[in-house]
Amino acid sequence: MNIKFTLQTYKFVSNEYRLTALYMEVPICQEAKVDRFGVIGTFQKAANFKLECPVKKGFLMLTHATFNESKFPPHIPAGKYRGQIKFYDGPNFLVEVFLDYEFIEIIKKWEPSRVFH
Repeated sequence: MNIKFTLQTYKFVSNEYRLTALYMEVPICQEAKVDRFGVIGTFQKAANFKLECPVKKGFLMLTHATFNESKFPPHIPAGKYRGQIKFYDGPNFLVEVFLDYEFIEIIKKWEPSRVFH
């Protein structure tokens, strides 16, 4: 099974989504075993099916996933993004999905007791 996906990202700037430089091509079965960015684990919690190869036929649903940003590359700018994800089986196009997501900056509460003892 030679299933892969491509990811092209867009950032919301000046009231529209604009193309960014991030483009990835990922073999799904290999990434499902490694799960470098914690995406597979996150999707598994939000899916009504088992994320493994081969994926069984049927009505597949994935909703309301919250990612663990600590596993993502550092310094991703805060903002709204759109991911254009295309799935392929070898050279054959299967489906295209658009995923809207947002990176937010989390400001930790400053506690004087931690600094001054």
